[in-house]
Amino acid sequence: MATSSAKENRDGLQFMPQHYALATLVKMNQLRKNNVLCDVVLMVGTHQVPAHRVVLAGCSSYFCAMFTGPMSESKQEIIQIKGVEPDVLELLIEFAYTSQLEVTIENVQGLLSAASLMQLNCVIEICCDFLEKQLTPSNAIGIRSFAELHTCEELLITASDYVLEHFVEVTSSEEFLSLTHTQVGELIDRDDINIPSEEHVYEAVIRWVEQGERFEQDRTQYLPELLNSVRLPLLSTVYLVDKVSKENLVRNNPSCMELLDEAKNFHLLPGRRPKLHCSRTEPRKSTAGVLYCVGGHESSSNVTSSVECFSLRKNEWSLVAPMTKYSTPRPNPLQARTRMGVAVLDNKMYAMGGTTGGMTLNSVECYDPVQNKWTNVTPMRIHRSGVGAAVLGGRIFAVGGDDGVTHLNSAECYDAQLNEWGEVVRPMGTRRCFPGVVAYSGWLYVAGGTDGVRVLNSVERYHPHSAKWSPVAPMVDNRQGFGLCVLHGRIYAVGGHGTATPIDKVEAYDPRVNKWETVASLKTSRDGVGVAILSDKIYAVGGFDRAYLNSVECFDPRLLDWVPVTPMTTPRAVAGVAVLGGSDVSDPDSFYR
Repeated sequence: MATSSAKENRDGLQFMPQHYALATLVKMNQLRKNNVLCDVVLMVGTHQVPAHRVVLAGCSSYFCAMFTGPMSESKQEIIQIKGVEPDVLELLIEFAYTSQLEVTIENVQGLLSAASLMQLNCVIEICCDFLEKQLTPSNAIGIRSFAELHTCEELLITASDYVLEHFVEVTSSEEFLSLTHTQVGELIDRDDINIPSEEHVYEAVIRWVEQGERFEQDRTQYLPELLNSVRLPLLSTVYLVDKVSKENLVRNNPSCMELLDEAKNFHLLPGRRPKLHCSRTEPRKSTAGVLYCVGGHESSSNVTSSVECFSLRKNEWSLVAPMTKYSTPRPNPLQARTRMGVAVLDNKMYAMGGTTGGMTLNSVECYDPVQNKWTNVTPMRIHRSGVGAAVLGGRIFAVGGDDGVTHLNSAECYDAQLNEWGEVVRPMGTRRCFPGVVAYSGWLYVAGGTDGVRVLNSVERYHPHSAKWSPVAPMVDNRQGFGLCVLHGRIYAVGGHGTATPIDKVEAYDPRVNKWETVASLKTSRDGVGVAILSDKIYAVGGFDRAYLNSVECFDPRLLDWVPVTPMTTPRAVAGVAVLGGSDVSDPDSFYR
């Protein structure tokens, strides 16, 4: 007995037999196969497929318009269908009656083309879902083109994203070689292609040009245009000299040589990089690096060990391995840490000192992004909370802080090769806790902070060769708990607090004229903010302003304004912030950070 469901109403029960409609269509399909009650014949060449107009009109707006409108086909008993294979037509008519369809690699393109013609939206969706599951580096470009041809927007987006995500593998495929120069240019011009380095873009272009003969084309004429979209200044000097300079396709083209000279000058004249800034000097999102936020206060009573990172390309934050108190073989309890110093050396991130919320620390741990793992290294000589940190001359400097008893004017440096903290650096002229610390042009700059009595605006700098501290121009505002960073030859002081409340003020220091000046303010006041340079912009992460913040904003030096970006998953203040996996070569002194 057939099952059914029922819904009670005021007059009785409304019965809804299950599978009734399908059973009816199955019966009609049997009639169709026996050519009973059929009122139309679809013909492809000499192949005839009888059908019922009402069924076709019910599943396809194409047939509905044909049979109910003023078209001549509305009265014809035999209708010629062009551009469709006989076996594909049989499958589609069978689907119209049974809702069953077998899609294969061999028939999917024919089905999708015919379904697009006949406006069988359900079949289009089935075929697109099937093709999405078949995407590989060797067919992604073809599927993307097919989706574009048939206006399959979701499949087009999926295939396009796949090409961007698997750029290296896709550009090694045969399909890539069949693209037009316009299509290649549009692809390599994208800021969001996923590449380990710019070398892969250059090599893809050279391979496409070299293989032109296979397609009876002289593609050398397109090389200057394509090379203009390759970010040659971001290639290493070794690669430029050993590879690009020796490539005959480049050497024999004056326009290409101009681009090569520009890239070489970019490396030879780092002081002029801000003036040489253009789209070719901006890292792509996948090579700009990854922004990390480490530990910090989640609330007034909760210090966290968690770490999250922001992918510019994916525009999202995700959790990575949390900090740990001990390395194996000991147990691995999590190490909650706030008010620490964070620095990056050899693409590894070091978190040093800080406090658990109740105990001042001298421990140091190192994060390896490749292994997604923290390991303990030699602790500092002095316990330091509210410590600032920066890298200068291949060593990490830990500056100031407090040791649980007094505010410190001492600093010490770490040699990663020896895994040891060296002799304590000559003391600063001022005791400083929560200072801003940054390395620039061979100098270590330390700004602001508190000496335990007042919030400071004074700034001093240290040169490792003279081993002396010397004062420079003070900041406009007194501040502690702020971020300090270098962008385009200027040192920026961001947020923090002065006398009592968080501030939104930002100022910049020009070492050439020894002067600070106020620049665009943050959109949100941020005490205990972390800052870092990512893709030629300043990112201000978290902080406190009447509440603990998960919001993030970035400063674009070309727009001279701050804009909000994707917030973190967790509110944090007094956390460590740093960038791993990229170098901002637009900054002439990035190698000092």
